[in-house]
Amino acid sequence: MRRQRSNLSRSALYDRAQALHIPGRSKMAKADLIDAIQKAS
Repeated sequence: MRRQRSNLSRSALYDRAQALHIPGRSKMAKADLIDAIQKAS
């Protein structure tokens, strides 16, 4: 699943993190967003 998300832009990942209400998302790098989304999903 990480491979699929890594193809997404940081902006798309940010939007997904926002929908999941992940705190600190605005300061996360792309890899951090991927990890946080995986943990929240």
